[in-house]
Amino acid sequence: HIVDGLQIKGPQRVPGVARVEAARTRPLNFVADQPAVSLISRPLADPAASLPLQGPPLPARENMPGVFVSEAMQRLYDAQPGQELTLPIGDTPLRVTVRGVWRDYARQQGAIVIGEADYQRLTGDTGLNDLALHLAPEGRTAVGRALKGTLRHTRPDDLGAAVVRQLMAEHPGLDPARIGDVII
Repeated sequence: HIVDGLQIKGPQRVPGVARVEAARTRPLNFVADQPAVSLISRPLADPAASLPLQGPPLPARENMPGVFVSEAMQRLYDAQPGQELTLPIGDTPLRVTVRGVWRDYARQQGAIVIGEADYQRLTGDTGLNDLALHLAPEGRTAVGRALKGTLRHTRPDDLGAAVVRQLMAEHPGLDPARIGDVII
């Protein structure tokens, strides 16, 4: 599902949400007989500040887009910093260089992050289908904060569901069928 501007701006006004980041995520059949990896297009002005990198990023190469691979991508496909990869996107495969490795605990099959500007320029795809909500301190749940707290026996996924229900209640125009994954 494609996210529109209203859906991006709406959650930013919800109390407890510090910021919203939109991205384009799509499956990529990197190796024919393996599960698809996730290709994620998102703003990357400062990769070291926006991705949990394992080390400093390699400098960008002139005339070749840089990407960051997850630890799973590194392990499963031996994708290493400095290495060139060919991404099967569209009719013309895209040559990229690996600038670094990042920790991604959500996608065990592997993931590749490419800067939004590079992705849009190279593919013409400007759609967004993924929202990350970053909670403000007052919007966070009490899990792990108090040994004698009233929520100490509540499962984290139940608390996450409460946050999503509250967002849905505050945005009745948002179609729940358009929500794919909720990663906490």
